[in-house]
Amino acid sequence: TFGHSLPPPTELEIDVCILMDFTGSMGSWMNAAKSHLVDIISSLKEETKAKEIRVAFVGYRDYKDTGRVVTHDFLPVSNSETIINNIQNEQASGGADEPEDVLSGVVAVNKLSWKGHVRVCLHVCDATAHGYCKSLNYCHDNHPTGRCPDQQVGWPDLQGAMNELAHQHNVDFIFCECNPSRTKDLNTMYSNIYGNGDGYGTLPLSDAKHFKEKVLTALCTAVLSLIVSENVGGLQSFAGNTLSAIISTMNTSTRESLAKLSDLLKE
Repeated sequence: TFGHSLPPPTELEIDVCILMDFTGSMGSWMNAAKSHLVDIISSLKEETKAKEIRVAFVGYRDYKDTGRVVTHDFLPVSNSETIINNIQNEQASGGADEPEDVLSGVVAVNKLSWKGHVRVCLHVCDATAHGYCKSLNYCHDNHPTGRCPDQQVGWPDLQGAMNELAHQHNVDFIFCECNPSRTKDLNTMYSNIYGNGDGYGTLPLSDAKHFKEKVLTALCTAVLSLIVSENVGGLQSFAGNTLSAIISTMNTSTRESLAKLSDLLKE
């Protein structure tokens, strides 16, 4: 959202997209998303008092995998049954070499019907993208240029696709790293897209059983920081401060801070 003026919370519309690696090693994370996604978005709506929250889901696998890209465009959280049905039958599968076809996923995210005042994408993965494993030991990449064989003509590279997401669609980005040591090159590129500042944050995830709490906290912190104009309990307003700096407070008194932020909105 990059500092754009926002309406009052009761008029606020929020778009949240989950971009998720659907390959074989992501089974526990996919199950957590299926179990908790609607609760997460419903809690976010309650916490922020937003008029409407819409949720989209994009899953990606790798080149030649069945179900290489799975896209479900935005629906209001009130359509929770449809949202869950859309992703319930998906299973973790595929993936040959270590990197995955993140490019296809981000291109699909760019094609979603973004229209909210606040726009957030959470990328949940445990593996890097093709072309982004140069600093990793023992990483075999079948497509080191970053493009799969069918992406050579008419496709942006991943950096270009992320530039479109950040600067044309004005989408803030939270990188949920299930295996941070293997996604550091990807993290660096993402951070650079956002100028190492506003609109980008990282969220390490070590155990799927904490998916709901950590993702909800990240979303609430990011969104509330946009719509509250003063500093409260160590959480600073979005204008002039980075999303990563806001999220870094999670290991201290986040829940207490979020409660204070929520109280401000209710006053």
